[in-house]
Amino acid sequence: MMQFSVAPWCVLDAEQLKAIQKAIAIRTQFIQIILSLTKTSETDGEPIIRAMEYVFPDNGYDQIKDQFMLGDSILVAPTPQTS
Repeated sequence: MMQFSVAPWCVLDAEQLKAIQKAIAIRTQFIQIILSLTKTSETDGEPIIRAMEYVFPDNGYDQIKDQFMLGDSILVAPTPQTS
């Protein structure tokens, strides 16, 4: 989910706005998967966004705080910034 309290183009500089637009473009690529996970979650109660330890229990992933799973198959993790 993305929520903006203020229109980003009204308060962000060009570089920050570009980063937001990139995040929205990435989300758009995954929207059908997100909607499918939402529908499944309604019936089975499984979370859509899952900690690494939740998907891969007893592997020592409980300390990982900078990445997570979207469902059971999509890893969301930071990547180095490129200009």
